[in-house]
Amino acid sequence: MRGREGLADLLRRLGPLTGEGVLARADAEPRDAAAWLSRLEEERRIVQVTVAGERRWAAVEDSPALRDALAVDLPDGVPEAFLEPTRHPLRDLAARYARTHTAFTSAELAAHLGLGVAVVDAALADLRQSGRLLAGTFDPRRLAPERRAEQWIDPGVLSRLRSRSLKAARDALEVAAGRSAAPGAAGTHGATAADLPEAAASAGAATREEAERVDPVIQAFGRTLARVLVRNVRARRLSR
Repeated sequence: MRGREGLADLLRRLGPLTGEGVLARADAEPRDAAAWLSRLEEERRIVQVTVAGERRWAAVEDSPALRDALAVDLPDGVPEAFLEPTRHPLRDLAARYARTHTAFTSAELAAHLGLGVAVVDAALADLRQSGRLLAGTFDPRRLAPERRAEQWIDPGVLSRLRSRSLKAARDALEVAAGRSAAPGAAGTHGATAADLPEAAASAGAATREEAERVDPVIQAFGRTLARVLVRNVRARRLSR
């Protein structure tokens, strides 16, 4: 995120953020980010509101949804054009949260918005019914053992996480397979973690951790992919 325009885009994309949240994402010195916020507020492009007991900065376009879904008190001076009611304010806020987060529970979203879990559940169920959310257990390690709550994830987010996981796995496995099939390599049963270059071992560990977090199905896919890659590399070596 760069400059005042980048900050305005950030708030439109992610939704209301605390001052600390803005600073954590701003590619700028704190005094510069503070100056941008002040200027955007003067231009009435952002507003400062209280959400879930926290003071947050929000894009002015979010004003009607925050007012109608969360009963947020808006500051004076919001242009009339940004006060028109929206049809599904809570559903819109929940959908954006899903687009900008990995797997989450109803309780996490409820805490973020300052609402009750039952209210949030109803909005999430509507999004699921319309195909805009998936429900299941996508990250079991984030759930307390005694509470196997249902998790939610945006289909696009899940697709991107899977693609990144599989690409990282493929890259790491190709390095491992090439090393194990190279002339003079010890053994013919593939490389172990100890045999891998440090970068490949690190990539493999990170990939495995992310795959387990996102979707257990990836683990089985990764094992199959590993076997195929190793066989292909060995076949190429033998044909030379």
